[in-house]
Amino acid sequence: MEKSLLQNKNILMVPVLVLFGIITNIAAGEVGGLSGAYLRPPVGATALAMGGASTADPEYLATWWNPAVTANLRERKISVGAGTRSMGRTDLFSDVEFRVPPRLGMGFLLLYRGDPFIDNIYNDDYDNPQKLNRASYTTLTGKLSFSYYISRKLSAGVNVSVHYQQLPTSVDDNGKWIYSKATGIGAFDIGTSYKYNDHLTLALVIRDLFALMDWEVDGYMGNSTIEDKPLPSITIASKYSDSLNHKPLIWSTDLKGYLFDGDWNKLEHQEAYLSTGVEWQNWKTFYIRAGLGDILLNGDIVHNTDQYFSEFFCKITAGFSVDLSKVRKGMLINYGMATDKTWAGIDQQLDLNISF
Repeated sequence: MEKSLLQNKNILMVPVLVLFGIITNIAAGEVGGLSGAYLRPPVGATALAMGGASTADPEYLATWWNPAVTANLRERKISVGAGTRSMGRTDLFSDVEFRVPPRLGMGFLLLYRGDPFIDNIYNDDYDNPQKLNRASYTTLTGKLSFSYYISRKLSAGVNVSVHYQQLPTSVDDNGKWIYSKATGIGAFDIGTSYKYNDHLTLALVIRDLFALMDWEVDGYMGNSTIEDKPLPSITIASKYSDSLNHKPLIWSTDLKGYLFDGDWNKLEHQEAYLSTGVEWQNWKTFYIRAGLGDILLNGDIVHNTDQYFSEFFCKITAGFSVDLSKVRKGMLINYGMATDKTWAGIDQQLDLNISF
């Protein structure tokens, strides 16, 4: 294994070095608080446990991570899952993926993210604060993917997305919440997957191209419409497969960069996030995973080092899978957890994957 790892060391570092060279000469950014932030946390327990690194060759949920991969499927896959995140947020998702012989692949994914129970909200009357009714925050994301098997080494794919958000923005005279809504149809993800050799797979994915959210803002002062453009991202990724103690070992790395705005103008503050994780299948029906996620890479590393390391700048992740083939052939249950970067809580996801 050691010899094989050393032979591929320079290749595995490609995703890190390319974007790192771009961003070390620029100022720090604040991408995390901008439009579309709810789309950025990992989807799927396996990906969460691997630090959020699942783009090169996802085991399932390829519709979300890399649409090119569905053309490489040997079996149909159905996945369902749920999760909780810090501050009471909730995830629900389902996905169907299949290959259409001889060279096509398709998938459909639906994701809910939100908080149905926003409590302890008060008005802005400092002299006489009053507790308001419970509110909720809702997002729905649908992705339909198509992919093409070009050769044994290369596949490419695209998906189209539909986005919906609902957010409480004001209260009427009766104390009921007034909700503002946004809908976006026609955002695209474009992905490629390249099998360099039997051990290494590389990928490039551009997400949220042409994403546009048309907000219909309702308030006590009247209604208005606002155009909101989530930032596109560019991800370069690798997945390395080998063995440790004669048991399968997988190492995945994602590097996601935010370099342009929704109109493809260069961002003033560009940055990237590195995620990496390992999976070891030491037991026949039990796989363990661990990783580091959302390691921030920006100009502060060079220009403001003390500030960069004054805050904890990544997530610590772990998880496992249990093979339930004795119950039903092709069934896996997966669990993943991650610390919040602000240590405000723990993110968790649990899902079930069936291949047939």
